[in-house]
Amino acid sequence: MRLIHKFTDNLTIMYDGDSAGIKAALRGLNLVLAEGMNVKVVLLPDGDDPDSFSRKHTLEEVQDYIAANEKDFISLKADLLLEDAAGDPIKKANLINDIADTIAEIPDPVKRSVYVEAVSSRFGIESEIIFERIRADRLKMQEEAARQRERERRQREAERRGEAQAADGLQPDDYLEPVSDYPEGDYLPEQLPQDGAWVPENKLLEQPEKELLGFLLGYGCDMMEFESDSEYFTEDENEKCTVADFIRSSLEADGTVMANSLYARMYDRFFELYDEGMNQDGIVRTLLNGADRTLADLAVDLTTEKYQLTVNKFSASLTATKSWLVKFVPKAIMVYQERRLQDSIDGIRRALKAGGDDAVLLAQLQKYTAAQRKVKALIGREKR
Repeated sequence: MRLIHKFTDNLTIMYDGDSAGIKAALRGLNLVLAEGMNVKVVLLPDGDDPDSFSRKHTLEEVQDYIAANEKDFISLKADLLLEDAAGDPIKKANLINDIADTIAEIPDPVKRSVYVEAVSSRFGIESEIIFERIRADRLKMQEEAARQRERERRQREAERRGEAQAADGLQPDDYLEPVSDYPEGDYLPEQLPQDGAWVPENKLLEQPEKELLGFLLGYGCDMMEFESDSEYFTEDENEKCTVADFIRSSLEADGTVMANSLYARMYDRFFELYDEGMNQDGIVRTLLNGADRTLADLAVDLTTEKYQLTVNKFSASLTATKSWLVKFVPKAIMVYQERRLQDSIDGIRRALKAGGDDAVLLAQLQKYTAAQRKVKALIGREKR
């Protein structure tokens, strides 16, 4: 398929018209679409295959038949499966999901958007619902691709170790060493960092920083559509912002920099790509495929459902994305502010124990504690 793609972006595939040919047509679509090609499908009359059909007809007749009968994959799937789904809402839903899963294979976001609008129009379903399905599919695909790269990396390392062992004349077990007591810290045995692995410098701020990065990688380019009664609402179209803009303006208003170095790197890299005008899928794809494999691994972690939706059990909710974004993005920022204040309070208390200037430190402690109470009150109000 990649060899064909070197010569053309457009592909028309002819299949036998019997049930086996139809199944082959449906099965092969995803492979072609994943290569970024524009594909049309032609089903031949029952009993014919491409060879027999071309022998029975002139070149002009074959070309006319293709022009009259080629279909895009949405039309093909809809025509083939709608009759079976007629009158059954569950089967119809499964059909739409199946088409959405196929659209998710398309690498070009503009083409995906065009196909989504076509499905929305044909089946009378909101396009945002289809986009949600596609986003979930693509995140799974990206995660699996990253896992496959990791498997390949480990395989290469195993092969290199085997070659080194053979060169040294050693057996694999000769490289094993007894494990001493676990190092001090909060790690369980299975969580011990490998040599050279990054460990968060600030455990208190780890989760809220990760939460904000999850919003950036999952929904950074989505618009924040606040209701008129929100303190963030503005009627000026020029002042409306995306999730990324909202998070950046909130954090950088007081010069906040993420305390954990890897998260700070991810934050900076995200906004480098965002400021270049890259869309959401492009940013995530660039991070996953980048030369910095530490950031790539973190991107996989952040784009899984675990960190996208820890703020709420959205997977069990029917709330529209735009509704929960305007609720939970500001809340995540407030939680981060509260944890930063707690981090400062902890630092002051340590300084007091070490014999620091009591008057100055106590004044700072009072200031930060008062600010923390206000933020906690806002967070508590959001929970109601």
